[in-house]
Amino acid sequence: MEHYSGILLIARIANACYRAMPWRVKNVLRIASLGMLCIAYTFSGCFSNSERFQALVGRPLPDARLIMLDGSHHALRSQIGRPTAFLFWSTSCSFSRGAIKRFNELAETYKERTDLRFFAVSVDAESAIGDLESRIREQDLQAVEHVFSGNEGQDEVYLAFNGERIPYVVFVDERGIIRLAQMGLNGLEQLLAERYSVPH
Repeated sequence: MEHYSGILLIARIANACYRAMPWRVKNVLRIASLGMLCIAYTFSGCFSNSERFQALVGRPLPDARLIMLDGSHHALRSQIGRPTAFLFWSTSCSFSRGAIKRFNELAETYKERTDLRFFAVSVDAESAIGDLESRIREQDLQAVEHVFSGNEGQDEVYLAFNGERIPYVVFVDERGIIRLAQMGLNGLEQLLAERYSVPH
């Protein structure tokens, strides 16, 4: 618990400093940070898993806030009781474009399972909200719930789940235990197929 509290405190301080920066500096940092996320993903391999990711598996859901695209927010731990999948992605990352489409298709496949939830967590900058909303409309990404804080890599949920590359997937079971944390969606598709039947 102290570990997560420390992470959130650092995130909030960093976010306050970021908001105080001139807009030109912010733009440079946005481009650089998202570029580094995608480059890291490219060289890490589509389905590689870092020790940081693997360290999460078997641990309880951390304490953080889900800030939704509509501005509402919920405690992450309020999801305990319902199996929940998270996809961390960005509109500016080419690898994320295919991932969000597949994630939405998965949510559509399991839409009759009302106990399952699918959250697409955008790590885009606040200035990219227009691009995000356009992508949602153009690709009809309506089967998932959209999370957007505008804090990029400093998003609370991304940090709480040890985010370091995108697209990144986390799955939490109904008891609030993290069962999957990895790059790419193959592991999620397999886990869902094994544990959760699709009603016919």
